[in-house]
Amino acid sequence: MKSVKNFLIGFVVAYLVIAIGLNMLLGPPGMSPGYMEEFKQDHDHYIEVIKNKEYKFYIQRPHLVEASETLQQNAAFVEAYEAREEFQHEMHRRHIYELSFEFFNVLMLLVLIVPLARKPIMNLLERMIGEVREALTTVETNLTHANDRLETAEKQISGLDQDRAGYERLVEERIEVLRRDSALFTGQSMSLLNQETEERKEYEQIKAERKMKEIVVDAALEQIAKEAQGANAADWNDILIRQFTTDVGKSQ
Repeated sequence: MKSVKNFLIGFVVAYLVIAIGLNMLLGPPGMSPGYMEEFKQDHDHYIEVIKNKEYKFYIQRPHLVEASETLQQNAAFVEAYEAREEFQHEMHRRHIYELSFEFFNVLMLLVLIVPLARKPIMNLLERMIGEVREALTTVETNLTHANDRLETAEKQISGLDQDRAGYERLVEERIEVLRRDSALFTGQSMSLLNQETEERKEYEQIKAERKMKEIVVDAALEQIAKEAQGANAADWNDILIRQFTTDVGKSQ
């Protein structure tokens, strides 16, 4: 704290000394006393004319103003006054004076700011750099995590493709087994159906043969009964034997 106080005191002293030196060397900031002593009356009239609103308007827009004789005389006076060598020299001196003080003020401002504000500015810059580094680290970390998640997702997708291929193979194998089982079952069913059909046909044939035998036997018995009504016992036996023989032959 003491060093800062000493620095400020030294700065103020240096500023005053240099400013006084510049003022003595190039000053004063306005018109010099020697010039004013020689041209005070003309200079006062010059200031009065250039501050006049009518003159300013005339200088800015001469084509819009109908200048009076007095205004024209004033304009001619200003033009002649500014063309004087003494006035030009004085304005040149004032211009150098103003530029010198502007440069001096900027330089002293830097001298004041750099020692006092260097530490806070450096701290601010270091904090900003730290924040930028932290942000970059965060971005790199997020990018690394994103790449890891991307690799994991790609592996999972690859695994899903492999699982899908395996499932497709299993499904195809299962479908093939079902096809074989279906074909086998269909063949067995057709075989059983054909067998049942044959057995049914055989059964119906046997049934029909039995029915025919019954019909034949009934018809034979009816015929025998008719013939027996008009024959004796011996003839009756012969008739039965012949009829039986005939029926047996027919049934075969």
